[in-house]
Amino acid sequence: MFKNLKKIIVVFIFCLITLKTNCDAAVYSGIYMADANIKNQGMTATVAPGEIFGVETQYGFLFPRENHSIVQIIVGIDGIGAQTCIANGIVIEMNYFDHHSLYFRNQWNDITTKEVKFALTAPHKPGTYAIRYRYAQAYLPEDAIDCWWNVDETPTDAATIGYIVVE
Repeated sequence: MFKNLKKIIVVFIFCLITLKTNCDAAVYSGIYMADANIKNQGMTATVAPGEIFGVETQYGFLFPRENHSIVQIIVGIDGIGAQTCIANGIVIEMNYFDHHSLYFRNQWNDITTKEVKFALTAPHKPGTYAIRYRYAQAYLPEDAIDCWWNVDETPTDAATIGYIVVE
């Protein structure tokens, strides 16, 4: 019961802070994702088998991890696996900064909350699939995609930001 109450409170606070009256948000693994728009069709989109389609959403890390932790947010399709990394950061004094731009260009790009656009590839088998996300902690985004989808458990229903219907 308290897990659901906490999620409701977090989503309410997020919507209040962003002044949204209609807010669709998922809270999972210490991260929120809100207002997903899949292929400009809202939270559910129809796609062709194997189609590459776009997704727009916003995310936010809800609480700081251990200082100097390297963290990612990976997104994929339930039953298929991770396909992309939408955030790659390092925790410094309770904020999340883009890991590579900080180390290689000395640029402090805060990625604690961000609007993102990315692409996913639909499965070839017709059906309805959930788009989900999870936290990862790998040095490289590619390692997060390759290794972290099934760590502990695959993302649950709470991590669903939308659906695709492959037909």
